[in-house]
Amino acid sequence: MIYKLIIRFITYNKLRSFLVILSIFISSLFFLSILGFGNAQKEQLISNLNRLSSNIMIIVPVVIDNPFLIQRAARTGLIIETFKESDLKSIYEIPGVLDVYKGAATFLKISTKKADFTLQVTGIEKKGVDILYDISELDKGKTDLNYGEILIGGALADRYELRAGDIIKINNRPFKIAGIFKKVGQNLFNLDNAIFMLVEDLIKVAGLDEKRVYSIIIKFDNSFDEKMIIESIHEILDKSRKINDPNKRNYSILAASSISQQIDVLIDGLKIFFLLIASISIVVSIINLINNLYIFVSEKYKQFATLKVIGADRNFITFLIFGMVALFVLLGLLPSFIIIAILSNYLEYKLYPSDILISIILLGISILISVYFPSRYANNIEPAEALRNE
Repeated sequence: MIYKLIIRFITYNKLRSFLVILSIFISSLFFLSILGFGNAQKEQLISNLNRLSSNIMIIVPVVIDNPFLIQRAARTGLIIETFKESDLKSIYEIPGVLDVYKGAATFLKISTKKADFTLQVTGIEKKGVDILYDISELDKGKTDLNYGEILIGGALADRYELRAGDIIKINNRPFKIAGIFKKVGQNLFNLDNAIFMLVEDLIKVAGLDEKRVYSIIIKFDNSFDEKMIIESIHEILDKSRKINDPNKRNYSILAASSISQQIDVLIDGLKIFFLLIASISIVVSIINLINNLYIFVSEKYKQFATLKVIGADRNFITFLIFGMVALFVLLGLLPSFIIIAILSNYLEYKLYPSDILISIILLGISILISVYFPSRYANNIEPAEALRNE
């Protein structure tokens, strides 16, 4: 009997029931999408970063809490302090360090046949160009980089229709594109959207001081403890710069692991922000569900009174409301699960155990709240008063 009543009550006002189910569907789909697709994208991003830059560190003479701010520092000219030649020699002697290279990066004006724009250009010693081929291989062109030549990322080449052998101008000086890298995704050098030249060329075209070391690129054996290598670098540079307090360091060591942690925090922050928005939509759905149940109980006031007259107790009424809520939620969640299942065949999707636990807890709380208030209202109906005018 009770199951027939649940179905009858649900279908009493089909449009209203459909709108309730639709709101649950939209909010649950939004919430589950952020959880699963967000997790998958984060793991893929960090995996690419670690895979493509696992044995490289970059030391820059500016404090960077967020690795994405390195380009802002170069753009605004905040990189003023530099390193000493002796720093390179001392770092090279650290166990696990395979080689040390001079580097530099600055924003320069780029002129191509398609457009003019400003982009960060990175300079590296000739002997250090090989580390770029550890990250990606060339799609076109030659691997040997000479003076007056540049290497560019695949995304950059596609955007401005550039080919190996083309001549572009950097700060009004002509450079030949020696090679174009295959696209690799996120990595320590942002390879897909980068321009590389020999550091001596960069110093000349950007008007830098050739006697200064603007940044240090380190290749290390990743079988060694990365933290130990970083601690050794800190010891050398702190002594060289006469820094006694670690909080007053005026340089940053960018390694794949440390950047992964920072990216992890950034992505989790964005994920939490969107989850809060999704949670608001869930709250709205709950309010909408409770409101519609209140309206339904009001419209079926005498029917509930009749049920109580013929013997329906509080548990029966509560279970009746619970059944309606459960059916609404089920009908809203089911298409969400189906759509997620279909999309996960084409896109990466991952839920952590903690995500599943949180989702179950939120679902349980939502159902309890949605059941409690309408069932309390229905249970407080006085049969005699409700049937007085019957």
